[in-house]
Amino acid sequence: MKQTILAAAVAGLVLALAPAAQAMEFVSIGDPKNPDDKTPRGAYGGVPYEYRIGKCEVMIAEWQKSGLGDGDEAEWKKSVGPGAPVVNVSWHEAAQFANWMTTKYGGGNPYYKDDGSGKMSIPAEGGKPISHYDWAVTKGKGTTYFVPTENEWFKAAYYDPDKGDRGGYWVFPTGSDALPSATSGGTDKGKAVFYFQTQPCRCDNAGGLSPYGTMAQGGNVWEWTEAPSVRGGAYNNRDRRMRSNYRWGAGPHLEGKDYGFRLSEVGPVPAGEVGPDVADEVGPVPVAKAAPVVADDDAEPGRPFLPPAPEGDKWVLVWSDEFNGKKIDPAKWEIQGDWKRRGGYWVKSDSYLDGEGHLVLRTRRQDDKFTCGAINTKGKYERRFGYFVCRVKFPKEPGHWPAFWLNGEGVGGASNKEPGGRDGTEIDIFEKPYRDGRINHALHWDGFGKGHKMAAKHLIEVPGLEEGWHTVGMRWEPDEYVFYLDGKETWRTRAGGVTQVKMYIKLTVEIGSWAGNIKTAKLPDEFLVDYVRVFDLASREK
Repeated sequence: MKQTILAAAVAGLVLALAPAAQAMEFVSIGDPKNPDDKTPRGAYGGVPYEYRIGKCEVMIAEWQKSGLGDGDEAEWKKSVGPGAPVVNVSWHEAAQFANWMTTKYGGGNPYYKDDGSGKMSIPAEGGKPISHYDWAVTKGKGTTYFVPTENEWFKAAYYDPDKGDRGGYWVFPTGSDALPSATSGGTDKGKAVFYFQTQPCRCDNAGGLSPYGTMAQGGNVWEWTEAPSVRGGAYNNRDRRMRSNYRWGAGPHLEGKDYGFRLSEVGPVPAGEVGPDVADEVGPVPVAKAAPVVADDDAEPGRPFLPPAPEGDKWVLVWSDEFNGKKIDPAKWEIQGDWKRRGGYWVKSDSYLDGEGHLVLRTRRQDDKFTCGAINTKGKYERRFGYFVCRVKFPKEPGHWPAFWLNGEGVGGASNKEPGGRDGTEIDIFEKPYRDGRINHALHWDGFGKGHKMAAKHLIEVPGLEEGWHTVGMRWEPDEYVFYLDGKETWRTRAGGVTQVKMYIKLTVEIGSWAGNIKTAKLPDEFLVDYVRVFDLASREK
C-alpha cells in the first residue's frame, strides 16, 4: 500500500509567535457516560465522569523538575530540546511522577502506593481498584494526577461528541478515519509524527489535535495507560499503531526511547496554572516551512536502527513485505509444506496473515503430531549484500524455535565446490530456541556432511527479549557480516570467508528438542512477524 509522507524537515525554521509552554495545559473531557467503542481487541472509551487530560505528553523539562529517574529519560534533549517528550520511563516511574504532581500541585493525597523500592501499585478496597473519580471526589482527596486509565486515554484520543447525532469514535486520534499525513513537526490539522521519522518532535509541536484538543495521541511516542498498556504508536512506526484497534499490554517495568506518557487530572479544577513553569527552558514553538509531499517509494526510508552508511552514501529500501492484506503474497513468498521437518511437520495452513499487518507462523498439535509454519523467497527474491531486518514477537512455549535466515543453492548443493563459505553460506540472522533471554546468530558452510563448518554467537540475558516486539538485522558486506538486535551491534565476523553469491530469505519455525520438550507446550503458539525489509547502499544500487 502506498502512503504519502512528508520529506525530511527543511533546514530553515521560523520562530512562530505562538506562546511558549509555561505550565502543563490540561483539556477538559466532558460528555460523561458515553458508550464504549467496541473494537476487535475489546471495548474501550466509556467514562462515566468528567476529567481532564494533558494536552501534550510530559516534557523532559517538566520531568526534570521532579528529580525522578536516572538521567536516561532525557534521551532526546540534545537533538530535540528540553521540550521533547520524556522517554525511557516505565509505568512505575510515570506513576511516581503523577504522585509528585499531586503532592506539589494537587490535593496532596497521592493515589499510587509505593512499596519502598519504587514499585507502584493501584489502591484497592474490597479487592477492587479504587477508581480515579472515587479517590478524588467521593473520598474527597482533592485534585489528583494519574496515569490515565485506558478508557480515559482512549476517549480523549478517539471520541467525538459531535460525530453524527449521538457522538462516536474515529479511527485516528486526529478526528478522522483518514490516514494522517506524516510530519517531522508542526500543528496542522490531520498530521502526526510517525512513519519512520528518525526522532520525536517537541511535545507542543507534534501534529494536529483530537476532537477534544489533545496533541500527539497518535505518533511521537508511545504513551502509558494505567492498564498497564501503551497506546498511540511512535515516531518510528507505521499508521496502524495509531489506530483505535491497536493496543499493546506492555509489562510495567518496560522502558524504551519511544516510551513516554501524559497525565490525567480528576477533582476540583485548580485555580491558576499547574505544573512546573518551563517557559524559559523550552522557548517558543518553532514552525517548519512547508515541505514538499513525496511518495514513499521516492523518499529516504528514514527508519531507526539503520547501520551507519559510508560518508556521502545512504541506505535505500530495495524490497519489503509489511504483511498487509489477507493472504501471504505469492509473488514474494513460497509457503512450505506439507511434509516432515525435524521433530514435526511443516504444514501450509500454519503460515498465514492475521489481517492486522502480521505474518503468523503457528505451532500446534494435530492428533499425534506437531505442526508449524515456514515461508521463503526462493526463486522469487534473491540477492547478495545489503541490510536485512525483520521485526518480530517471539513465541513463549518450549519445544519449537523461530528463525530468520538466508540460504542458497551453493550452501550444500552441487555448486558448493570451493572450500570455505564464499560460494555459499547459510546465514542464520537469528534462531531462538531459548526462553531465557538468549538468541543465536550462526553461519554454516561447506555443506552439511563431514566437511560441515560453522561459527556462532550466543547472546545471554538480553533484558526484555521475551516480551514485546524486537528488530533483528544483519548487514552483509563483501568482506564482513554485522549482526544487530534492537539496533545494537551484537556480532561482527568474517567466518568462513564472506559469501559472494545471491541468497533467498526464510522465515521458519521448527520443532525439536533443542528448544525443549514440545509435549509440555501449551499450544497453539505463534511467531509473529511485523515486517521484513531489505536495504542497500544507494551507490551499490546504481
